[in-house]
Amino acid sequence: ARYVINNDNSVNVLQLGALGNDVLNNTPIFKRAIDILIDGGELIFPKGVYRTSEPIFLKYSNTRLLGYGATIKPFSSWVDVLAVKGIIAIFGQSFQHIENLEIKGFKLDGTDFAGNPFLGQIAQNGIDSWYADKVRIYDNYVIGIENYGIWFSHGEDAIIDGNTVENAQEQFEIAQDVKDVIVSNNISIGGNITVNNYLAYG
Repeated sequence: ARYVINNDNSVNVLQLGALGNDVLNNTPIFKRAIDILIDGGELIFPKGVYRTSEPIFLKYSNTRLLGYGATIKPFSSWVDVLAVKGIIAIFGQSFQHIENLEIKGFKLDGTDFAGNPFLGQIAQNGIDSWYADKVRIYDNYVIGIENYGIWFSHGEDAIIDGNTVENAQEQFEIAQDVKDVIVSNNISIGGNITVNNYLAYG
């Protein structure tokens, strides 16, 4: 994997064979890209429409996902993995949180599920974060999601800023066991900005 890690500790998904052509299933390529950055780094998505059939998992600390005009669009044959519902998912463990994660600059398009209640329950969130601290979710556009635009649970020190969510049932869910979460400068289209929280945050 040495040859695909750039000098600035970044990996461009195109270097691994991904195509943003709205056709190729990039799921195995995304999995490989995440595992290459086991010690942290940046995963770069240039402009394009990248198809996937499973969530993109961020499972290692010190990882940034950067979308430069990139759209992630699941197929209607979406597979629910480990009960994770986000198109992009940060997923640590209850006994060992991951930290220093960033997701920035993506369009997450779930419109293939629009109007289909069953599929909507499978890929129901735009971005999920579970068991992670020091999380930054910036400048993303989420559309066509049946449930939550952005979900944050079981973590602390998070900033959710500058995101747009269109026509989700709930825009942002700040769920159980959270601390020091800032939700600011976000936009809702086709609904109110709703922030649900089970425990105090802020």
